[in-house]
Amino acid sequence: MAYEDQSEILPLSETEREVCEAAINHFSEEDFQTSADLLANIVANRPNDHRFKHNLAVVEFRQRSCMNWKKFTDELTKAFSDAKLDMEPCLIKQDNLQYPVLWYNLSVIYFHQRRTRKALAVLDRLSKTFSNVMTPLTKRTKLLLIDVLIRVQQYERALNEIEVFEAQLRPSSVDISCAPKLSQGSTAVLQPVSTQATDSKFDGDVRIKLQQYKTLCHLCMKSLKLGKKECRQLFMATGPSSPITYVGTCLKAYHDYLRGNVKKAHKTITNLKQPGTENAESHENILEQYGDLLSAVCLNNEACCDFYLGKPTLAGMNFVKAAAEFDKYSEKDNSTLPLYAAKINMKLELMYNFGVTLLNLRRPTEALKYLNMCLNFYFNNPRLWLRVAECCIQIQKSENESHLSVGDKRRNIIKDHNGSQLSGKIVFVDPCSEYKPANNEDAVKENDKEKPTLEYANICLENALRLVESDSIANEGCLYVKPSTPISSIQEINSLHAAILCAAAYVQLKLENYPLAIKRCHQLMTLHNIPGAYQYLAKMYLGEAYFKYGQLTKAHDALFQENSCDVNFYVPPESDEKKDDTASECSWPGQPTVGTNCSVNVKPLSDWYPNDERSAKAVLVYNQTVKLCCSGELNKASELLRQWISRNEGRALAPEFIKLAAYLHIRLGNIEKAKSLLHTTTGKLKR
Repeated sequence: MAYEDQSEILPLSETEREVCEAAINHFSEEDFQTSADLLANIVANRPNDHRFKHNLAVVEFRQRSCMNWKKFTDELTKAFSDAKLDMEPCLIKQDNLQYPVLWYNLSVIYFHQRRTRKALAVLDRLSKTFSNVMTPLTKRTKLLLIDVLIRVQQYERALNEIEVFEAQLRPSSVDISCAPKLSQGSTAVLQPVSTQATDSKFDGDVRIKLQQYKTLCHLCMKSLKLGKKECRQLFMATGPSSPITYVGTCLKAYHDYLRGNVKKAHKTITNLKQPGTENAESHENILEQYGDLLSAVCLNNEACCDFYLGKPTLAGMNFVKAAAEFDKYSEKDNSTLPLYAAKINMKLELMYNFGVTLLNLRRPTEALKYLNMCLNFYFNNPRLWLRVAECCIQIQKSENESHLSVGDKRRNIIKDHNGSQLSGKIVFVDPCSEYKPANNEDAVKENDKEKPTLEYANICLENALRLVESDSIANEGCLYVKPSTPISSIQEINSLHAAILCAAAYVQLKLENYPLAIKRCHQLMTLHNIPGAYQYLAKMYLGEAYFKYGQLTKAHDALFQENSCDVNFYVPPESDEKKDDTASECSWPGQPTVGTNCSVNVKPLSDWYPNDERSAKAVLVYNQTVKLCCSGELNKASELLRQWISRNEGRALAPEFIKLAAYLHIRLGNIEKAKSLLHTTTGKLKR
């Protein structure tokens, strides 16, 4: 009989029903061979019933330890075709959901193939068809829906689903402290033919799994107090004598990391990767249960801890080791890997992490190579655009300390001098090489990535600004920065916004776009509760932009107004209530993320000059003196510089201060004082 309509499928006989129940029982006991034999007999008698064909395909798939998943995908596609259903989630209608197991298994395939948006579309429609009767399929569907919501970073909705799910679970006298973990790697299930009694052991597994999800959601939302509470309840639920579970240990390390106990988190992660540790789960079991490659995950997380502990070199080495472990694993043929392990992909996260580490190691050219590749996938991450721009800035100007701080080069400030008496000339060394903006815009756009210019940095910063200033942040209450967890703290968003505006003001100055540089400085100064370093730089850049734009009066106002020389990157929390929830990024094994230096309470690993109040004041005095010189107020400029030098008597002068002082002496006619200063500091001019 050819299958024409659902109504043409003959009802089950009593014997067939008993065989089906026996097959389900054997399947539940993981006796897949017997279950497959029983279903094969039914399929032989009902060759056109697609339900039993699909059930047999599921059993054989589990019998192969979920390997050769491409064959199962083909069989699932055929089952949809036989049922006359379209597999596209966007075409799902309510009347197409009469076979929920087919849709559930399709969402499982999507989930493990990292096609989370499609999985979410299927599960959203499927979950609405279920009544309040909590069958095993209903519970598995809800668990998978929560898992997908966490994967797509919709943590608040996941918490709502957990709350509803817990309320729907019937009260059970089961002692969940004795219940083992539920596998995170969801697998295909048999199509239920008869109503099954609620399994109390399975309910215990579900409750523990929900507790794990709840803990993770609170930590990813940076709700550390609630995260700590849920984590404690998780360990109480599993019992003090239970084995050290992988997820529980990871969540504990994640919490310590977010609280700033990075050393403690590092120790926990190091112990986790030891396969011989007592009560610890094996690497193979973790791969099977959670789909995580433990050797690579632990190295990645160790590297994130090393990064925040001020050891970027060690962090870089661990990132390279993690990438090697992943490459070794990815060389295997997908057909020999189970479904839950076939689509593991940490490559992008590792490239992101390694690129940020190289940037902090002052290796911007190499960093740019990795970060540019990440842009193809994380193009909605404003922080990544900022990092790429920072690479370009560092390539064009690796440091700025040599000409404004005292060092060995201070005695080499005179390049040459010639002539004598009134016709004599002194040629100073200029350590500041000015950037020459490109004139051909088409050439810039064509070769922007091949030749990392400030024009390319400007493009990156404009993209970052559009993302960080978008209306979606106000609507959703957070800023998505994949692969990291979303930023929900207003302080962190403001700090990132300030970093982008500060870099944009600098780039516009170098590109000689002074009106836009002035605009960016004003935008930066209007931000609320940002680090003092950004406020200081905004005023310095604003004064320089006005000066070069020819508006000397406004330049004077910007430089001589009450200027704070605070160059710290610490911002106190706005209220005590939020103090505990302000945290930096972390990497959790289920969702590898990156360590960066953008947290509001973390000092950047790579110092930039000026790096203290005295050096900041020196730069301010230098800029003020230059402005007075160019305005023709030589006496005021000389007095200002003299006062600064007298307050720092006994300390060596920076090269730029020596040149500026000599210039002022010459302009004021104090030739002998200029000669004496240069002779004392350089030893090249004789009196």
